[in-house]
Amino acid sequence: MLKNISTKLSEKGYLTSRYFLLFIAYFGFLLLCFLTGIITDDIFYWVSLTLLTFFILVNLVFAAAKPDRESLVGNTYSDDESDEHFIKKNHILQTLVYPEDIHDSVFEASSRSLPHSLFGGDLVFQIKDKKGNYWFAIGDSSGHDLNSHLFSMMILSQLNFLVNVCNSPREVNRRLNESLKLKIESNKLNIFSYASLAIFKSDADGNFIHYGQHPNMILHRFSTKENETIETAGDFIGLDISKSGSDEEEGVFKMEKGDVLFAFTDGVFEQKNHQNKYFGFKLYEFIKNEDKMNLKKLTEKLFEEIQIFTESKINDDMSILVIRKK
Repeated sequence: MLKNISTKLSEKGYLTSRYFLLFIAYFGFLLLCFLTGIITDDIFYWVSLTLLTFFILVNLVFAAAKPDRESLVGNTYSDDESDEHFIKKNHILQTLVYPEDIHDSVFEASSRSLPHSLFGGDLVFQIKDKKGNYWFAIGDSSGHDLNSHLFSMMILSQLNFLVNVCNSPREVNRRLNESLKLKIESNKLNIFSYASLAIFKSDADGNFIHYGQHPNMILHRFSTKENETIETAGDFIGLDISKSGSDEEEGVFKMEKGDVLFAFTDGVFEQKNHQNKYFGFKLYEFIKNEDKMNLKKLTEKLFEEIQIFTESKINDDMSILVIRKK
């Protein structure tokens, strides 16, 4: 039995990594606490247990903060097991940070993200405001590091407030830029990220208003089974040109019953295969031909197709937001 346990630990690399050292340290310290409690029979025993708890938490944070696949910088994956670990860990982070997908009598939404590193720069947002309007947003901060992730989280936190005090996506964009600029300057933060961000708002009848510089969206019409391109325009988030604001007006479109809207970051269509071809040429075909009854399965299949196309060597954060009008 002990031999089997040892073999399994070795196969997973625990006996040759920091996990094994943490394992030994944990039980060594636990033994010290136990003996101390028996010998002294005083408060030091409980102090030791407190220190032990702190020790475990610190090391768990350290282990979680370090990506399982160290080869991400080189745009390669180590093995299938670490891929599964990484995707599962990232899914937990998204569940904690991103708003829940909307699913009511008006809209059904499904979102999915896969970053290039543990903390990516993409963001997805969706909420129903106090007036009954639906707000959606999808964005992409420059870079793939912690800095870009923090910038995206700053945007996400501001969106939760601004959609309930602003009347239009353009107003949200303006106030978002003003707020972020003030926060960064007042706290003397060295954050130089910028982001593309599409913000779109709809009433219960599917009348959409949208604003913001971001990759174009695709609207699949249920009645004709054809794709339409929704061209985006407006300001970036965080760039100096946003001080004065652009002259771009808000765009409008209407979703009818059964229509499905696809919004995504550039990482979805800019993934390359070994022949240096982009996935973008297959994206429109995928959207047109795939079954759209189950949006969650649809987004999962799209990501699977990209993994196959790139041989699991993604080179950018990927996010998609799919919305169906009921």
